[in-house]
Amino acid sequence: LVSDAAPPTAAGVLAGPAGATDVTPISEPTHDSSVLLRTSADGQTVIDSHDGGVQSDWESDDIIRPYESDSDGGDIEPVDDDIPDPIDTSGLASLLGGSTLANALEDPSKAKAIMESPRMQYHALSLAQAGHHIDFIGYDGARPMEEVLGNPRIALRHIKIPPQLSASSRAAFFVLAPLKIAYQIMLLFWILLFAIQRPHYILVQNPPAIPTLLVARVCAWLTGARLVIDWHNYGYTILGMKLGPRHPIVVLAQRFERFFGANAYAHLCVTDAMAADLQRSWGIRGQLVVLHDKAPRHFRRLGAEEIHQLWKRLLSDSQLEPLRQLSAGNESLLTCRSSDGTIEMRKYRPMLIVSSTSWTADEDFSILLSALKLYDVKAASRNACSGDCVTLPPLAVLITGKGPLREHYEQEISQMELQQVRIATAWLSAEDYPLLLGSADLGVSMHTSSSGLDLPMKVVDMLGCGTPVCAFRFSW
Repeated sequence: LVSDAAPPTAAGVLAGPAGATDVTPISEPTHDSSVLLRTSADGQTVIDSHDGGVQSDWESDDIIRPYESDSDGGDIEPVDDDIPDPIDTSGLASLLGGSTLANALEDPSKAKAIMESPRMQYHALSLAQAGHHIDFIGYDGARPMEEVLGNPRIALRHIKIPPQLSASSRAAFFVLAPLKIAYQIMLLFWILLFAIQRPHYILVQNPPAIPTLLVARVCAWLTGARLVIDWHNYGYTILGMKLGPRHPIVVLAQRFERFFGANAYAHLCVTDAMAADLQRSWGIRGQLVVLHDKAPRHFRRLGAEEIHQLWKRLLSDSQLEPLRQLSAGNESLLTCRSSDGTIEMRKYRPMLIVSSTSWTADEDFSILLSALKLYDVKAASRNACSGDCVTLPPLAVLITGKGPLREHYEQEISQMELQQVRIATAWLSAEDYPLLLGSADLGVSMHTSSSGLDLPMKVVDMLGCGTPVCAFRFSW
């Protein structure tokens, strides 16, 4: 949600025109998927891409203008300086009934887990760079980037879903899902209508579609805000992987997503293929802009010294215990200190394979585990050969991420008897993740996409670090 009239008082993602008076980008965003909304000299609001190029023009009559120019043509200033005080959410329990809802809105200063999506965080950063004030609303997940936490123009609101509403089985899903949706609807309506300042734009990520698109559409209508949907995938296709594509609930979910998602002020897409499908099959109304993901500048290839320091620290993490066996007594997994004290890559070191995942049904890691078993047999055979054989290096495999199927695959990994391959699963910080990719020999993406239209961000990040990637083929 983006608002320009005043500093944010709570949390969500809101943005209005930045008030620029020329066509030069206000500031260069840090990510290719970033959006800059600004007013040009001819009175139009335009969307800027990563390189400052105009992606689409919005007519001036269609925008909300929270700024006016001085009569002498000077600096642009807010129309209304009467800034309301932050709303105290401590009375939420008495208002909606029950302390659980009150506890769900946590103090933004605690900066707990908000929004795992890097793309949405980059949107918020770019909008903040352009002069917007952002209310960032997010569900329980990973700790945001430090740039997001430390940005004075971004206010965070953490939505905590009670664990009692999380379904652990298919049977429980049918009982708890409606309760969870009702809880989310009440919570989101409260935040968007009462707990934050009135937005000028509402930028929502899809999926999840239920109930987010419904709430966003209604709140945009009630507040006069412009709704912008960032299409990452189709929510009903993900649900179809759990229940089956022809299940009645999946059919209803598809109709829900089409009805509430088809009409918006603007639509952002991650791939050309998704944009084409939205136009062809969904008949969407509103501006359509393709914003390809691009790795941020700090995603890069690491040097030997940086790799040494990284893995010297990572190997002290208990999550990476299986990989310590491949360090061969060295301080680091991949590097060593030479006789003159300089750091260099080990001559007979393991090859580092990295994969990141949300451990969902659209990523079948049994394929990777089967391939690692085959490699282990081949490597053991080659290395035991007494003749003139080409040996194969050991593999250090690190799979990062959180998700519902993580425990299932960890149990499967624990039962594998491997000699030349070591596998570890871990959750790394947002700061360590790009460093890990920058030290890897190979990146692997098992993402197949429930719709076949979205390109996984992990592939973009790996390529941005100069790391070769083995992945399923996608249409861009």
